[in-house]
Amino acid sequence: MTAAAALLADLGHRVEEVDLAELAEPTPFGVVSAAGVARELARLSAAAGVSVEPDELEPLPSLVVGGAGAMSARDYLAAVDEMHAFGRRLEAHWADFDLLLTPTVPQVPPRIGELGPHTDLAVLGPGLGARTVLVAPFDVTGQPAISLPLHWTDDGLPVGVQLVAATGAGGSAAGGRRPARGRPPVGAPAPAFVRRLTVPSPA
Repeated sequence: MTAAAALLADLGHRVEEVDLAELAEPTPFGVVSAAGVARELARLSAAAGVSVEPDELEPLPSLVVGGAGAMSARDYLAAVDEMHAFGRRLEAHWADFDLLLTPTVPQVPPRIGELGPHTDLAVLGPGLGARTVLVAPFDVTGQPAISLPLHWTDDGLPVGVQLVAATGAGGSAAGGRRPARGRPPVGAPAPAFVRRLTVPSPA
């Protein structure tokens, strides 16, 4: 993050730290996504002419589909309302800056099989959550975001940083200004704001 922020500053951006409390909150889309998974399973089952029960699935999908089956329409609509409220609160911060810079994944990706489909759910859930904590909020808001592999570990593993723009600004990052694609032409105005978020490592 420090190197990425320095690179953006060198390209003419103004880089500041910002604390967005919403990114520390649980992302409220589990109930809605569970309903979507259950519906897709039912659709595919009908298309194939077979019945698939939750206990025939791997542990995590089984848990998700089972939870969706126990959900009421009222629960679903309440979750949709919560998602919309969260999204409005989070995206409102873009009134103060153009782009948000975060790590794509705040932890090194697991080794193959470390978070496999039959991993204990007490390990699998937190392991996946810790690695999606900074991208999932923007699945909720629908904001345009891009992950760029700007760094590498000593083992040669790419390390990404994420740039998030306001809704409607994705085609030309931050309203026509194109950060991190090269130096601006001589005499061109410097892009306005890029703010850097420092994220503590998950416990």
